Amino acid sequence: MIRFKLSWRDIFIGFGVLTLIVWLLNDFKIIEMTPGIFVARFWPLIISASGLNYFAYKDRSSRLSGLVMITIGVIFLILNIEFLIVEEQSVILQFFQNYFLILLPVVTIILGIIVIRWITFTGEEIFRTMFWKKNYEITKTFTVDSTFKSYFGKTIVSFQEDEIGFRLMRLDLQAFFGSVVVEVPENIAVRGEARGLLCRVDSFGKKAFYLKGTSLIDQPANLGSDVDPEVLPPRIVINSKLIFGSLKIKRI
Repeated sequence: MIRFKLSWRDIFIGFGVLTLIVWLLNDFKIIEMTPGIFVARFWPLIISASGLNYFAYKDRSSRLSGLVMITIGVIFLILNIEFLIVEEQSVILQFFQNYFLILLPVVTIILGIIVIRWITFTGEEIFRTMFWKKNYEITKTFTVDSTFKSYFGKTIVSFQEDEIGFRLMRLDLQAFFGSVVVEVPENIAVRGEARGLLCRVDSFGKKAFYLKGTSLIDQPANLGSDVDPEVLPPRIVINSKLIFGSLKIKRI
């Protein structure tokens, strides 16, 4: 259950207000710090503030992800403040300069390879959304295996109860700085998993944030009393990969 949540808009507005306050204090000669120096030294506050969102959820994985985000922000904040107030570099700064800055390009290349691999994964049909919002209504013309990719956009995949062409259908969903929403009727079962990096998953009202993790999806169909229990309902198998993205699955 969500107890509180800071959106990215709230975080950036708050940081902007702090920057404005620093500018005013500097203009009135109360402190000697320009807004540029403040942003350059205190930007890790944004990382730590975003980590607070993970504590809005009770599952252990989300809170561990939030703790990691806050810790990363605090470490960078300490290093930046030490650059600001300490003239002679400490052992920590020397280690940071000699090793971390060397490993950073290597880590960036590895993450880039992972992103490219995820983006180039193909299914039988591929539907892409970039910097926009698209709605797809699943009809009998869709194949058993379809891939939906959202890059900096929003993709809505909607199933209609009387237009499912197969008893079993597989969806490959990918979101890179984007979001995917899947709408399914009550008589369709949904199973699968959502894997991601810095992602948000909302599976039929069960919400969680992940720094890096996997969320299992298992939602049975809601069949009426007049339906033969021996007849298996249509089923959708979802395999999703999220990088700085979100997935929401809900009933219609």
